[in-house]
Amino acid sequence: MYCSKCGKQLNDDDAFCSGCGQPTGVSAAQSTAQSQTANQAYAGNNQNSYNAGSSYSNQGSSMNGESNALAIVAVICSILLPVIGLILAIIGLCTYKNKNNRNWCTIAVIINIIYIVFGILSVFFGYWTFGIMEDVLTELFKNCAIPG
Repeated sequence: MYCSKCGKQLNDDDAFCSGCGQPTGVSAAQSTAQSQTANQAYAGNNQNSYNAGSSYSNQGSSMNGESNALAIVAVICSILLPVIGLILAIIGLCTYKNKNNRNWCTIAVIINIIYIVFGILSVFFGYWTFGIMEDVLTELFKNCAIPG
């Protein structure tokens, strides 16, 4: 079974999606009874189990097994190497299904948009300021006679 909101794979007895919290349509009583049965069976086979039977799977660092490495590298590169960061963020947005990873990639895109806006503004104001200074200096030195 898959979540209708975020697409995360769920157990058949999950009442809520562990990725986004969306109700799955399974009643809470049915889910609790099935989870308790699964917990007891699993705990009997594995005494070192923690949170057995839960829909949370600790694979990688995200909830559905997707590694969030690309998203984190995209954010870091967006700060240090904006073009590479933007490319990685767009790749992440196209490939990730996990909402948290997509949010990190969105942050990387926003950082790059801010860089682009500041870059355009600095070029515009740099030329504008240089043009004004050139006019001021021209007027200042126009009346100065250089002996020669």
